[in-house]
Amino acid sequence: MSIHKLSIARLAGAAAPLACVLLGATTAQAQTARDPLQLEPSPTDHVGEARANAAPNAQQRAPEQLVRLQPLVGVRTLVTDNVYLTPSNKIADVIVNPFVGVSGYAVGPRSAANLDFAVGYDSYSRAHQFNGFSFTGMGSGEYDIVPRFLTFEAFGSVDNGNVSVADKAALDRSGIQGRTRVIDLAAGPRLTTTIGDLADLQAVARVGFVNYHTADGSAPVGSLPEDSTTREVNIGATTGDRFASHELRLSAIYQADDNDFTRYTGLASVFVPIATDLRVLARGGGDDIEQKGVIHIQSPIWTVGLEYDLNPSSYIRVEGGRRYHDTNFAAESLITLTDSFYLFGSYVERILPPQLAMQDSFLGFVANSQTFPQPLAGGDFRIEGPLVNDISKDKVGRVDAVYTWIDQSFSVSASWRRQHFLTSLTADESLYASVSYGRRMRPDLRGEVSLSYDRQLNDDVFGHVDNVGARATLVYDLNPSVEFTGGYAYSSGGGSNGTGTGIRGQGGAENIVFATMVKRF
Repeated sequence: MSIHKLSIARLAGAAAPLACVLLGATTAQAQTARDPLQLEPSPTDHVGEARANAAPNAQQRAPEQLVRLQPLVGVRTLVTDNVYLTPSNKIADVIVNPFVGVSGYAVGPRSAANLDFAVGYDSYSRAHQFNGFSFTGMGSGEYDIVPRFLTFEAFGSVDNGNVSVADKAALDRSGIQGRTRVIDLAAGPRLTTTIGDLADLQAVARVGFVNYHTADGSAPVGSLPEDSTTREVNIGATTGDRFASHELRLSAIYQADDNDFTRYTGLASVFVPIATDLRVLARGGGDDIEQKGVIHIQSPIWTVGLEYDLNPSSYIRVEGGRRYHDTNFAAESLITLTDSFYLFGSYVERILPPQLAMQDSFLGFVANSQTFPQPLAGGDFRIEGPLVNDISKDKVGRVDAVYTWIDQSFSVSASWRRQHFLTSLTADESLYASVSYGRRMRPDLRGEVSLSYDRQLNDDVFGHVDNVGARATLVYDLNPSVEFTGGYAYSSGGGSNGTGTGIRGQGGAENIVFATMVKRF
């Protein structure tokens, strides 16, 4: 499944976000920066970073509250040659999508908040049964209860996506078979302090909620996960760079949902320098993971590996050992060789139900967006693989690369996920890749072209499915508050049903010409 975190401008059909204030770069996996085993809380100062992202000069200003809200209205018109996404007997249609939205931030001496939200209505000239609303948005809020010690955080998102890459529209709209709305909410305190002169301590507690809804009212492919309330406590301590001979980290994690899943994990890690930029690492600990009636794993964890720092802002870490009574590997890297080239890669293996996997992925998106450098920033949050109501053991890999010039950018992204479902004893595998190029031709004119490829490789759940997408967009700023966007989008998906159910499987190509006007206030 792929779910895209759309900015308001993407709802409008534009290639670049109009108001991407909230979040920057991210990975699609539920992991904080420099923690491929997902066992340590992020050291990020979220409030400070949010202030900097929202208003770069805020911390140099007087300590009064800074608030900026930017409403917008717009209309998008789509002309499609295959409104029903069928392989034959194609029917053309015109879709008019008026929308309203708001983006903005608030920054104070002890608080920070960001908001990016839009709602639109798709009105079909022929396929009236597809008419419907679409909601997209992200938001965050943070308040220092005790400055530099205790912070309350809240995060939320709502978006639409596809259960499968089969019959995927060239541009998102209401009425598509298998279209699913996902809501993620999470809130709780974060404590950050030191233990004397020995270590830094961080503790996070969160309550979350994940909701899945078939946006068009039709039966989705497969069975959607149940709505779930999640709970998490994450505690970590590190000696940092206090000792030249070693760094010691201790961590403990508790995760649970109201569908009878619980996870307890404890881990001790030691990093020992063996050269100027090279450290050897060793970890030891244990897991207690239970999904009642499905699995109960009580197993030790041990890994060994290496961490190499290419420069002060670049690193590569690889490690391997045992977890879940099986061989387990993890890797992560962030490479910034110049001010123009950035590359991030990761690989992780985990066991989680879909509710917590979705929640972890969104929270990882938030954490990493405040950790990675701005050139890796993007408005997309993807969940690889299908939405299936079954706990799974996942293997997930991802690579993102960005090269920027003054007026140009080039990016490549690729991800792979294999899921082994522990109740049905089936498996599914997915692959995604994309490449895009953007250029500003004049101060008021910019364009972007992109290609994408989705593939579900196994036939246990959804069948063999391929989807190829392409898009070309031009954006013209009529004045500082009015923007025109025009472009072309293409999508073609097909494959075989295999043993999965609900996929038409033959796919259907779609060509779309779109135009958008947006007015910001």
